[in-house]
Amino acid sequence: MRKLIASKGLTIIAIEHNLRFIGHADWVIDMGPGAGNAGGKVLFEGAPLALMRRNDTPTARAMNAYFGFIKDAAVQP
Repeated sequence: MRKLIASKGLTIIAIEHNLRFIGHADWVIDMGPGAGNAGGKVLFEGAPLALMRRNDTPTARAMNAYFGFIKDAAVQP
């Protein structure tokens, strides 16, 4: 699938909450800081690893906890 997408120059946009899926993306746009009326702002835009290195959004903390990148990345409620 990746070869087909690359060879045709396609772009796929997915709205996803699955951390494994997000971790394998080429580019992430993290919206928030909350859901519904509490969201709607771009908190981060870039590669998944760069998001995890910042560790300053709920998504970044959740990804760090899931992937074990930053051992003390606590997921905030």
